[in-house]
Amino acid sequence: MNITISIYYMKNDMKIVQRGTFPVDYKRFIENEQLEATTQARKFLADIMKEMGKIKIEKVTYNENYDITSALLPFI
Repeated sequence: MNITISIYYMKNDMKIVQRGTFPVDYKRFIENEQLEATTQARKFLADIMKEMGKIKIEKVTYNENYDITSALLPFI
């Protein structure tokens, strides 16, 4: 099973959106969608921050409808 993660952020006063599709474990996703999506989003965010440096996160969603920004704030 795959989910789409979108990360909305600002860098140098420019608004940027990066999206990616990531595999998730179906059983774990059914048990706790937000936890599984947050785990994948953390990895994606780490890749973006490695490439872009310091960024200001505005919003993080999975499957375009589910906002997981607050779940990621402790890791930013």
